[in-house]
Amino acid sequence: MDRNTVEKIKKFFFVALLCGFVFVVYQYNLGFYNKSAAKIVHYFDRRDSLIQLEINAIPDSIYQVQKLKSQYKIIQETKEPYLSIAQTYGSNGYAFTMVFALMSILTGVFAFLIVKKGWDSTQNFYLKAGFLVLFFFSTIAGVLQAVSDTKENTRKNMERYYFYNGLQLDIQDYLYDNQGFIRRKEYEKVDSFLSLLKNLMKNNPDIYFNIDIDKVPKSINPLPD
Repeated sequence: MDRNTVEKIKKFFFVALLCGFVFVVYQYNLGFYNKSAAKIVHYFDRRDSLIQLEINAIPDSIYQVQKLKSQYKIIQETKEPYLSIAQTYGSNGYAFTMVFALMSILTGVFAFLIVKKGWDSTQNFYLKAGFLVLFFFSTIAGVLQAVSDTKENTRKNMERYYFYNGLQLDIQDYLYDNQGFIRRKEYEKVDSFLSLLKNLMKNNPDIYFNIDIDKVPKSINPLPD
């Protein structure tokens, strides 16, 4: 194998190593976020399971109670996708942010070394390739985070999750008969609440997958003028 071939292989592996480094950084931060989020989701699931056990123990004495229990389960199934989507956007947003921050710092170091001599005067392949690869991935991470609108999509889906969670707490209040409607046989008030639940669910069906294509930069200047 001649010297030029060996040098080309070395250059190829250098670029591949940088790409692999970026991938590892992304995957590490993605896993770190998901591991942390899993602890919170476990708490939510445990809370919901305990409430469900209490609700199941309430006798199905009247039609309204049966309907309230049914609505509680429907809302449970409705709210869970919002939490899952929020976690997906949140984890990717966090990973993109960490990649962008680290790659931007490293790109700045490479840029400083190149600017001292000038791009045309810099003959070191590894310096130039390192700068271009890191700049490329820092730009990609920043653009993907902005275009996929991870922060806003996470916030809106979590808001919808808490909205449905609030409806469940209202149902729980009626099932426990805290206001005494069932005890006093004021079933029309429970029916009115059930109608309100139906309308609220009908008017709040959206799951957020917003994409902001306007966040794509029109021009990119990797080196200072």
